[in-house]
Amino acid sequence: MTDDVPPRLVELLNPPTGGVALAARHIESGRTWHHAEHLRLPSASLIKLPSLAAFWEAVEAGRVDPNERVTLPAEALRVEGTGVLRALSPGLQPTWSDLATLMITVSDNVATNLIIDRLGMASVQAWIDKAGLVDTQLERRMMDRAAMSAGRGNWTSAADMERLLSAVAVGTCVSGEASRRMRQ
Repeated sequence: MTDDVPPRLVELLNPPTGGVALAARHIESGRTWHHAEHLRLPSASLIKLPSLAAFWEAVEAGRVDPNERVTLPAEALRVEGTGVLRALSPGLQPTWSDLATLMITVSDNVATNLIIDRLGMASVQAWIDKAGLVDTQLERRMMDRAAMSAGRGNWTSAADMERLLSAVAVGTCVSGEASRRMRQ
C-alpha cells in the first residue's frame, strides 16, 4: 500500500474481525494501492469474470458461436441465487452471447453454469492459469451444494481481480475486441 493512505482507510482495511483485501490501479497513471492483495478468498460471483474472458477466448478461437441459440432445460433453471433466467419459462432460447451478458450484468447463476458447462471447467481453469491469475481457482459450478459439501469452492484474490480488470480496461484481456465486449 502507498505511504499516503488516509488513517481512516487504514482503519477500514484492518477491521477487528474478518479480513479485507484491496488491489486497485489507476489506469492512466499506473498508481496502485494494495492491502493483503494475495489473500485467497471465496470468489462468489467474481469467478464470473475469468469465465467471461474464457468465453470470449473460445469465441475468438471458433470453439463457440456466440449467436448459437441455447434451449434452457428445466433442470438448469433450478440453480439457487441471483439472476433472471430461473424466473422465466423452460424452453427459452437465448444465444451464448445473451447468456454471457446475463452472467455479468445481472450475475445470473443459470447463465454462468451453462457457460461453464459449455466451455468445460478445465478450459476455464486453463484460461485462468494462462492469464497468470495465481490465486484463482474454479472448482465447482455456481451454487453446487454437493460440491460445497465435499469441500470444493471457487477462490480468488484482490490482486488477480485487479490484474484481470486492468487488462479488460486497457484492451489486453484476450484481445482488444474481447476486452471491448467484456466492458460492454
